[in-house]
Amino acid sequence: MRKLIPKLYFTAIAGSLLLLLVVTAYCWSNESGHSSFNPMLTIYLFAPAFLIGIAGIFLVKAAARSAITLTVIGLFGMAFGIFISRLNILNEYHHWISAGMPQQNPSTGALLITFLLVTIGIATLTARPVSNPAKQGPGNQVGADIK
Repeated sequence: MRKLIPKLYFTAIAGSLLLLLVVTAYCWSNESGHSSFNPMLTIYLFAPAFLIGIAGIFLVKAAARSAITLTVIGLFGMAFGIFISRLNILNEYHHWISAGMPQQNPSTGALLITFLLVTIGIATLTARPVSNPAKQGPGNQVGADIK
């Protein structure tokens, strides 16, 4: 079971990133700025990743770094629906009509790519191991050459 948990976290991280890519591709391909899909539903799509990540931080010490990464991806995924709705990238049809049928944000492509890169970048930073100077040995420690 202990060896299975990191694999499950890896699968959850990969699945969450894939889901984020699919939703981003849908927003990118939809040039009208409206859809029957409610962007706020992404909160429910990414909430399990966020909650599993939070639980893993406190309950599974062996996979804490993976749990933090999953938490970050889940958090950004939940924020994605608010992001695309508030910046007029994609709105539910009913809200689009009530807002006066506005045009899609002209910077849609740049905004989506930026959000995706920031999400992947921060997730990657949380996934990288922190170097431990105590494990480097006495000659390789910072300041070892200073007498």
